[in-house]
Amino acid sequence: MKTFLLLGLLTLSCWAQPVLTVEAKPPEALIFVDRVLRGKGSAQVTDLAPGSHLVRVSAGEDWETQQMKVNLESAPRRMTVELKPGAAKWLRLGRQALLQSDWTEAIQCFQQAAPARPVAAAWWEGVAQWKAGHPKIALQCFRTYAQYMPKVGQLHWILGQLNEKLNQYGPAFTAYKTAALMQPELAHALDADLAPTDGNIRMLGGSRAPVDQLTLAQLLMLKGKMKPACDLVRPLLKEEFTRQDWLRWEPPMPVAPPIEVAPPEDQEP
Repeated sequence: MKTFLLLGLLTLSCWAQPVLTVEAKPPEALIFVDRVLRGKGSAQVTDLAPGSHLVRVSAGEDWETQQMKVNLESAPRRMTVELKPGAAKWLRLGRQALLQSDWTEAIQCFQQAAPARPVAAAWWEGVAQWKAGHPKIALQCFRTYAQYMPKVGQLHWILGQLNEKLNQYGPAFTAYKTAALMQPELAHALDADLAPTDGNIRMLGGSRAPVDQLTLAQLLMLKGKMKPACDLVRPLLKEEFTRQDWLRWEPPMPVAPPIEVAPPEDQEP
């Protein structure tokens, strides 16, 4: 009688121990349970107490990490976790589509990356929209990038180009002038603050010096002559601002703060 009772208690004890099985995609995904690495791609955990446990599945920056709480009871629990592509992967796929001139695919990829990588996604979607012949949307994208990186000469040349294409010569002039003033030899060209008189315009009109050309463009702008002002300032920009392979050029990006210690669950032993 005692033997049967003991066997019954052992059977009940084994049944009461939860078993958690996790299948993850992609196969290289790491599976953590309560911040302890339990496997790669799949894991079966048998030493957990009944109750709530934290399951985290991650596979690097190419994939969106998933984290969830799981309530375990005495019955076995099986779950499948399929990670979605992350921002880094969308950006890479988008740039591949750019090089293949598949503007629609590129735009869709960059839009997927935008929530997590707004700066990079804004720039590259701007390039894709520009190449696809959508200057208005491209302008919006590059303006988003400009909110984070306002001191990029190449950006202002592109803004000038897009605004001119839309016959918006006032914003185009402002963009070209901003890029011109980033060049050391023109940084102080407008310090004199000349009045837009006919005499000053005639005086500067006879000079081919870049400083005088920029000053003249500024005076024409003040007189409301936006297109002639653009025509004067545009040639003053250096080739490093204007002649790029925009499908491959690497735009400056904000510098992320350093991370001294990575979370233990992101480290593969």
